[in-house]
This record gives sequence, structure tokens and C-alpha cells, in this order.
Amino acid sequence: MNDSIFGIVITFLIIGVVLSIGVGYQGSVDLPSIDLGEEEIPEVVESDKRLDNAYYEWCDKMGIECQ
Repeated sequence: MNDSIFGIVITFLIIGVVLSIGVGYQGSVDLPSIDLGEEEIPEVVESDKRLDNAYYEWCDKMGIECQ
């Protein structure tokens, strides 16, 4: 089998896989998925609370008025 025919076969295989995934997604076929969960990391929650007004606190410390 020469290189051009091999490339065509690989192209059709890739297109077939992509189209089958698309059809499965639009249809009612349940595809497997990974559930990572929605766990909140306490350090991130604390840093979000602490950094909400960090810019305005900096402006206050510098004695300038921020908008």
C-alpha cells in the first residue's frame, strides 16, 4: 500500500470517528463522562473573601481615590 492510499484511509477513519461522536452526542446515546465533583477548597474560599476588596484597600492605604 503506498503512502497516498494510506493517508486517505487514515483520513476517512478520523472523519468517521469524529462524525460518530457527533451523532452520538446529538442523539440520545449516553456517552461516558468524567465527573470531577464540585468540592470547595477552604483556602480558595478564604482567599476569595480576602481579595474581594484588595484593590480598594490598597487605594485606601495609599491615600488615593479609586474608581
